[in-house]
Amino acid sequence: MSKPTESRFVMAAKVRWRREPTADDNELRRQGGIAKTLRGFQSLGLLKFAAIPNGGKRSKKSASILKNQGVSPGFPDLVVTFPKTLTHLYLETKTPAGRLSRGQIEWHEWLKDCGHKCSVVQSVDDVLEELSFFLHTLNRIGLI
Repeated sequence: MSKPTESRFVMAAKVRWRREPTADDNELRRQGGIAKTLRGFQSLGLLKFAAIPNGGKRSKKSASILKNQGVSPGFPDLVVTFPKTLTHLYLETKTPAGRLSRGQIEWHEWLKDCGHKCSVVQSVDDVLEELSFFLHTLNRIGLI
């Protein structure tokens, strides 16, 4: 079976919202570029997404407040939802040298066991590859 061609939405994103990270980018900068791309798809009504504030350095007081509110170490950085589906796409942003923590591995396994797609991404191109499957499928079955 041949690989499906990219949808017009993915091709548009490559032109309009591409922001490839440079070698010195950290995870936060990479995630910012990825979020910019996702906002473009969101503006077309193709998906909704949210960032999960699990990482970063913070004071003990702030960490305590977030933990009390339910922040869970290891949960993926971004959650992407699609219209009229029950499946979600969870994205963990990493640099090329970045590795998943034990907590991240546990969350990824749990989410996959629940039937969701969970991926580690390093660039906008990685995200576009993940999105192309979902958007192509939704387009093929007439949901978008």
